[in-house]
Amino acid sequence: MGNKLLVLTNSSWNVKKFRKDLIRSLCKQSYRIGVACPDIGQMNGTFDDCDVKYFETGEFTYARLNPLDFFRTLVRICRINRSFKPDLTLSFTIKPNLLNGLICRMYGSRYIPVITGLGTSFTQTGYLPSWLCFLYKIAFKKASYVVFQNKDDRQLFLEKNIVTAQQSTLIYGSGVDSAYFKKESSMPDTPVFLLVGRLLNSKGILEYYEASKEIANQGKARFQLLGSYDSRHPDSISLELFEAIKKSHIQYLGYSDEVKPVIECSSIVVLPSYREGLPKSILEALSMERPIIVSNTSGCNTFFNFSSRPGKLVQVQDADSLQNAIEDMAIKSTEELIEMGQEGRKLVEEHFDMKIVNQQYSTLISKSIE
Repeated sequence: MGNKLLVLTNSSWNVKKFRKDLIRSLCKQSYRIGVACPDIGQMNGTFDDCDVKYFETGEFTYARLNPLDFFRTLVRICRINRSFKPDLTLSFTIKPNLLNGLICRMYGSRYIPVITGLGTSFTQTGYLPSWLCFLYKIAFKKASYVVFQNKDDRQLFLEKNIVTAQQSTLIYGSGVDSAYFKKESSMPDTPVFLLVGRLLNSKGILEYYEASKEIANQGKARFQLLGSYDSRHPDSISLELFEAIKKSHIQYLGYSDEVKPVIECSSIVVLPSYREGLPKSILEALSMERPIIVSNTSGCNTFFNFSSRPGKLVQVQDADSLQNAIEDMAIKSTEELIEMGQEGRKLVEEHFDMKIVNQQYSTLISKSIE
């Protein structure tokens, strides 16, 4: 029988959207996999072809760390560890990383936390609060490795002495299935700009709304927005802005698990985010040979670090900079857009393909269990 691996994250949606391919890859390597997250009933046969055990964690709330909620969830994850007895735990997102790190230190278990982003506490303030740094230091002290999705996050944690250079390692996001996300039709005749992302302030929704008004009114391009709206999230856009968008020049497409046909009908994919781990929507767009417009910020500018130019970088929280980039892309010839798209596809195949990323995780897990 193979070693036991527990994958812990903050939602069933996170598992289905970001971890599914990695888990399937690990199952094929004879690991016995446990998945711990809220709402396990929502997995909807995601791993029917694999022998995966499910564990309910209860909800990880959006609110800042509440001592009572923190303790309750800590107890639940302790019970999961005692029941499953994993040889190694792979955790994703902030609260699971912190809670699991504390538990694994108590049990002396092996664990690898993955920094998928720094959360609203950072994007809204530009710094990590001292209490959060303290918790990270405690939780990560005995980690086999700590995985970062971009160089800036890794450097920040090194400067704060949260991790050591020996612990920290870089794996670019969750990868993309380039065999599935591939170009199958030509771009629309009139440029269609698409933003895919949750309707959060830190995704640059307001900037996208403001930057696209004039261009849409001139009939030079069309604009679309795909993503869920949850007013409970502390970083959610206001209800007023949400209602304004639905009545505006932007075509709001709601939420869908099937983003491929939406990207297929677009010309350029936009993400004016304030900071990212490594955005999945942009990986999928690049894989489908769609040029991109992204903020010159951590995670987003990673795609421009390989001597490739798959689109344009804009200033963070700057609607004017975004508008200029949109205007420039709207008047480019089809040939120029195709060339950018081909650059993006090549970038994915060489650095961000799912097979490359999964192999990097597999190697890291093997080294940790040895």
